[in-house]
Amino acid sequence: MLTSNYIAWGLITWNHAVIPGWILIFVGGFVVCVHGSLQHELLHGHPTRSRFLNKSLVWLPLGLWMPFTIYRDSHIAHHQCARLTDPAEDPESFYVPAEDWERYSWVRRLLLKFNNTLIGRLAIGPVIAVAAFWHRQLKMLIKGDRRYQSVWAWHLIGCGLVLYWVVGVCGMSFWQYVVFIAWPGLSFTLLRSYTEHRPSENLNQRTIIIEGFAVPEQQLPPCAP
Repeated sequence: MLTSNYIAWGLITWNHAVIPGWILIFVGGFVVCVHGSLQHELLHGHPTRSRFLNKSLVWLPLGLWMPFTIYRDSHIAHHQCARLTDPAEDPESFYVPAEDWERYSWVRRLLLKFNNTLIGRLAIGPVIAVAAFWHRQLKMLIKGDRRYQSVWAWHLIGCGLVLYWVVGVCGMSFWQYVVFIAWPGLSFTLLRSYTEHRPSENLNQRTIIIEGFAVPEQQLPPCAP
């Protein structure tokens, strides 16, 4: 599956000039989304017991925006969280603390509400997700937390390899790759999280999928991942 995923990505980028844009968005985005799903499976210990080998198989950042190691650490923390979707504990929460929501501007609230619709998640979800992730990483760096410094260095090397193939070999511009392949790939990935984290009408539940538990008196407002 992984081999066919890389082959498909290579063929799509190599033949991008003869593929209509609207088709490229779907096939290119689908391939990057599947690569993200394969990363998810490998971080959970498949297909081998070697973390190094598993990481080596999916390390290449086809989606460009997030290093695999940071994704792995965040997702494992998500699974180990005792209070799923709690923004103070769950790194993959779709909520924000009530006090943060109260100080947000109406524009920011509107964007976050739109992001919690299906169309919004597909259209602006990638921008919000990437901006929020990079903002958190920058704050860590400013505070002197350099735990992922080497991870980002290797990630940039991986991005360089991807773009060398895409731009240097295939003749596809950087912005074409972002708009027609990387962005749709993240959109499709967020579509999956949208179905898995839909809000519930039951105030004792944070999401419609996760088993409910007691929550504080004030329900937390929705947010982007």
